[in-house]
Amino acid sequence: MTRPDRLTLDTAVRLGTLAGIPVAMRVSFLFGAAFLAAPLWLRGTWATTILGCALIGCLVGSIVVHELAHAGAARAFGIACRGIELHALGGFAVLDRMPRGTGGRVAILLAGPLANLALYGFFATLAEGSPAVAASRAVALARDVNFGLFAFNLLPCLPLDGGRALHALLVRWVARRHADRAVGVLGLAVAGYC
Repeated sequence: MTRPDRLTLDTAVRLGTLAGIPVAMRVSFLFGAAFLAAPLWLRGTWATTILGCALIGCLVGSIVVHELAHAGAARAFGIACRGIELHALGGFAVLDRMPRGTGGRVAILLAGPLANLALYGFFATLAEGSPAVAASRAVALARDVNFGLFAFNLLPCLPLDGGRALHALLVRWVARRHADRAVGVLGLAVAGYC
């Protein structure tokens, strides 16, 4: 997800800098990640406890790569990224602005999910050739997490990348209020189906 012109990194824990972009994490991210890892931890074995911790590490890495892809696409359009922030629902890249043109907006919005699709392909290929059981479980986890992030972010719901990209495309052909309504109704339909 991208958020232009909203820098809140000063209230988050700074993790470091990647490609010249500061990366920070809110405590809420850990709560969200722990919620996802809890079913593994509750099984009570060392293997599932380690796998739960690997899930959190995989989420951090995959979401950071997703947001770096947004930042890289933005940079290709001459737009700076002031930071990446991880939070309970994932993360966002803090961009100075979004391009005015539809093509640029859509390219930036879809760069993140496409990065997760590329990671999915990498880990799927690696999982096929991994002989060790523990390694293959961790690689399969990374594969599944990245496919989940790819599919989830393409849902036509706001504020997800898919919903925002669809909105940017619709605004080219219909009034903004109609685009808002269409994406809103689609988002409600998806939420109702899930």
